[in-house]
Amino acid sequence: MKHKLAIVIPAFKADFFAATLASIAAQTDKRFVVYIGDDASPYDLRSVVARYQSEMAMVYQRFEQNLGNEDLVAHWERCIALTNDEEWIWLFSDDDTMEEDCVAAFYEFLESKDTGSVDLIHFDMKVIDENNQQMWPYRQFPVYLDCVDFFARRVRSKLHSTAVEYIFRRSKWQQVGQFERFDLAWFADDATWIKLSRERGIHSIMGPLVYWRYSGRNISSQHASNALVGRKVQSGLSFMKWVEGYFKLYGLVEDTSLWEKTAYLLSVPLSATMLSWKEKIRCADSIARQMGLSWLGRVGTIIYVCFFSLRRFAGRSIIGRFIKGNRVLAVNK
Repeated sequence: MKHKLAIVIPAFKADFFAATLASIAAQTDKRFVVYIGDDASPYDLRSVVARYQSEMAMVYQRFEQNLGNEDLVAHWERCIALTNDEEWIWLFSDDDTMEEDCVAAFYEFLESKDTGSVDLIHFDMKVIDENNQQMWPYRQFPVYLDCVDFFARRVRSKLHSTAVEYIFRRSKWQQVGQFERFDLAWFADDATWIKLSRERGIHSIMGPLVYWRYSGRNISSQHASNALVGRKVQSGLSFMKWVEGYFKLYGLVEDTSLWEKTAYLLSVPLSATMLSWKEKIRCADSIARQMGLSWLGRVGTIIYVCFFSLRRFAGRSIIGRFIKGNRVLAVNK
């Protein structure tokens, strides 16, 4: 029997892969197929898959070319190409987990709604570390959120959003041109959710949660090189430019200020522990100039960075965690 839901896992890392599959195998509603695209991983993912083969419907494909390192969005798309035309796609990951009632809640949601009015479904999410300990405050989504409000809340850091807590309608995803592409897939999810929610918004399922793992082994980690941070910053700048053009094209009006957008982009270099403060100042200066704040000058940028650090991280990361003797946490993604 064909199911409506495809759970797609672009896989590479092995550290928490078994935990991911175990959480899916534990679903109380098994009306789904899991599609796993092994991105030429150096780890033996096939043997992990074999452990759960009898517990749920799975399709495993090993790709001999590692594509994720060059174009992560392209790897996502080739993994989705493995699916069998299921109506709904859940792009998951190889180190995150879901509570056991997520799929059941998804089907209950479909049965309670006029599903023709929904293109993008969301689960609330908690951020955990490698020891399954919660890291950031839990932030619940509204039941309904339009794309403009979604963008504003992201810029103002009023909600956490990644890729793995969303289920989207295949036909709508194809209609809007699939994933929006940015280097490292950084902001590709945010831009794609904006496209998918422009007409019908984001609908959140209250109850079961998804757990997104901030383990230090993904590109969202603080422990990124200068080059990687630079690429993420450029993707952020491209995203802001894209949003401006997209909202203008569809007559959408958002009220975040240039300062707020710049501060949001600053969270990437300022939370990167591998960068010296001199490198962070240089990166912040570049962001400010490209965002149209070139009049700040070097001294102004330094003052702004210091003010930003105190205002954005106080009580949560740099200052709060330092006082408590804990490690610094990134706040962006």
